[in-house]
Amino acid sequence: MRLKLLFSFLIIALLLTDYAVQAQIRNPQDLYDLVLKKYDKFGYVKYKELCGDSRLAEYVCYLKTIDPEKLTPASDELAYWINEYNAFSLKLICDHYPLKSINDLNTGIGILRPLFGATVMDKKLIPYGKDLISLNDIVKKEIWAKYKDPRIYFALVFAAKDCPPLRDEQYEGDKISMQLNEQARLFLNDTTKNYFDVKNRIAYLSSIFQWHENDFGKNREEMLIYISRFLPKNISSDIISFTKKWDVVYKDFNWSLNEAN
Repeated sequence: MRLKLLFSFLIIALLLTDYAVQAQIRNPQDLYDLVLKKYDKFGYVKYKELCGDSRLAEYVCYLKTIDPEKLTPASDELAYWINEYNAFSLKLICDHYPLKSINDLNTGIGILRPLFGATVMDKKLIPYGKDLISLNDIVKKEIWAKYKDPRIYFALVFAAKDCPPLRDEQYEGDKISMQLNEQARLFLNDTTKNYFDVKNRIAYLSSIFQWHENDFGKNREEMLIYISRFLPKNISSDIISFTKKWDVVYKDFNWSLNEAN
C-alpha cells in the first residue's frame, strides 16, 4: 500500500513539475528555442526526432499571426524573417521526411525550374497575410531589399549540408548583430565549407558567395575584403595587403540533407 502511495506521489510530482515548466513557456517563440536546443546538434538537425515534435508546427502557426511590418525596431523585423525562413525550411523537410535533399522537392526540368517557380525555393508555400510567398521571396524582397546586410547569408539555413550551421537559438532583434557576426565567423572558418590557402593566395569559397557575389561588393576584391573581417588575423592581413593577388575558386555545393548523424 505504501509503495502504491509513493508511486502515485512520484507521478503527481512529475506531472506538476512538467506543468510548471510549461507554465514558464510564455509564447511559441520560447517553444522554438526549446526545439532548436533539443534537435540542433552542432549545426546539424536530428530530423527523425524533430519531425515527431508538434512544437515546430505550433511555432510556424504562431508566425502567421504576426505582421512583421509592425515590428519595431527594424532589427526585430529582420530577426522575424530569419526565424521564419529557418523554421519553415525545417517544417518543409518534416512535411516530406524522409528525403535525401531539399532538392527532392523540386519539380520541372533543369534550368527551366526557376522560370516556372518549380524549385522548392521559388514555390509559393508560406502564408503571408492573404497571400503566399516563397523562401526566395523572403530573401530577396523582405530581407535583402530592406537591409542590404550580407551577413544574412550566414544565418539562412535551407536544410543542406553546405549551408551555414543552424543556430541553436532563435534570432532576436536586440542581439542580432552579435548573432550574425558569430554566424559569419563560424561559417567562414569551417574549412569544409571555406578554405583560405594563404601560401598560394587562393580562397576556396562556398557557392553561396557565387550566388550572391554582387551583394558582398562591386567585385571579387571588395568581396574578399568584406569577408576578411571575420577571418583569423594572419589570413585577413594578407588578403587586405595583397587583395589583387588573391584568386577565388567556388566550391561545388553539397545539397545533401543537413541531418545529424
